[in-house]
Parts: sequence; C-alpha cells; structure tokens
Amino acid sequence: MSVTCVAAFAEYTGAPYDDHSNLDFGLFYPLQDAWTAGERDVSCYAFHVDGTPLTGSLRAPATSSVPSS
Repeated sequence: MSVTCVAAFAEYTGAPYDDHSNLDFGLFYPLQDAWTAGERDVSCYAFHVDGTPLTGSLRAPATSSVPSS
C-alpha cells in the first residue's frame, strides 16, 4: 500500500481511505529507465472495487473560511 496515495486519497476525498469500502486506489510510477534517470513522480487514481465506472468527481467540496451572514 502506498502511504503517499493513502494520504492523497484522504486529502482529495475529504475522508480517510478506510471510510470508503467501495473504493480502492492504484498508482502509476516511472518505468525502470525513467526511474534510473531520476524521475520520481507517482500518480494515484481511485476506482470502484466492483468495476462500475466513476461518473463524477470524488473531490470533497471546498470549505469556505468566510463566515456566512
């Protein structure tokens, strides 16, 4: 399990990874030649564990720091 993706998942969705039993994540990482050349970017992605397509964003709504009147 990628600690980086677990943290990114929680930050993006607004809830801990463990709270989403119907979702999982995977990651893309550089191939050996790119890694050897110094590439270290990792991309995380989420998906439904049952294979159904995601039809919207998993991003948590932004919270405003401006008090409402």
